[in-house]
Amino acid sequence: MNKLELIQLSKTYGQKIVIKELSLKVQSGEFFVILGPSGEGKSTLLKMIAGIERPSKGNIIIDGKDVTDLPPDKRNIAMVFQSFALYPNMSVRQNIEFPLKMRHLSKQAIEAKVKEALLLFNIEDIADSSVAKISGGQKQRVALARATVREPSLFLLDEPLSNLDARARFVARGELKRIQQTLGQTFIYVTHDQKEAASLATRVAVLHKGVFEQIGTFYELVERPKTRWIGEFVGEFPMSFIPGSMMGLDDSVEIGFHPHWVSEGVPGINCEVESVEAVGNDLYLFCSTDRGVKVIIKAANRRQIGEKTSFRLDKYLTFKNENRIDSNN
Repeated sequence: MNKLELIQLSKTYGQKIVIKELSLKVQSGEFFVILGPSGEGKSTLLKMIAGIERPSKGNIIIDGKDVTDLPPDKRNIAMVFQSFALYPNMSVRQNIEFPLKMRHLSKQAIEAKVKEALLLFNIEDIADSSVAKISGGQKQRVALARATVREPSLFLLDEPLSNLDARARFVARGELKRIQQTLGQTFIYVTHDQKEAASLATRVAVLHKGVFEQIGTFYELVERPKTRWIGEFVGEFPMSFIPGSMMGLDDSVEIGFHPHWVSEGVPGINCEVESVEAVGNDLYLFCSTDRGVKVIIKAANRRQIGEKTSFRLDKYLTFKNENRIDSNN
């Protein structure tokens, strides 16, 4: 059974279409990431799944049950927000206990569930601390622990790491993956951060202009983009594009390639280095070809600005009218 199914889901505000007839199936146990630039409707989509926003049309199915018209508290979902939404006047333990007390569980049952959550999220040492005095990374774990004790059918996470610094985000990504696999639960995770999508996702849906531009593994999005826009958006650097005529093809098509798909410093397409960027131990050259087309290629050797070089395409994809039509591997 699919854990979540969206059927022709749409959301409009007046004349503005935010989400347009989205259909999706998420299987039980997936870590499913919704990726896209800011302002594309990612949070709106998550709020519709949660029941906070009502769809303009379409259906939301959770565990085989149509929940489109149900309020949030009847959907058995847990949502973790960017702001964590913790109670600042309560301790860590009290925050985790709160949803259990609202369900009127016995004292013994509450204690057992809270103890299990504190151990799972490695926060037992701060259990009696005020959440106002703990770090951002700890707040994120507390918010997840509070969501977990409810034993929800579905976890919805809306950019939960965006308020953390780079080091804390790196650690939190590993913790999130471990926790999701330990629980075996289904996570729907919204982000604009490609590193999060690459490290966490079973599958990724890229949301663009209210529709899913492509759904697949992160590797598939990088190596086999279905559209030119995906090629430009997904990856460490955007895909470069040159006219088909530069490869002896029809000038009505474009040739797309990632920086690591080239052999630099060998006869082929001539270019001049305009800038150099280091990523880890790798160097990337931002170049202008002798036809004035800007490209990004991975350097075989250190180059200087203004230096002439050339490159050969070892792999490329062919696009026409924004869509991929053919490939060379």
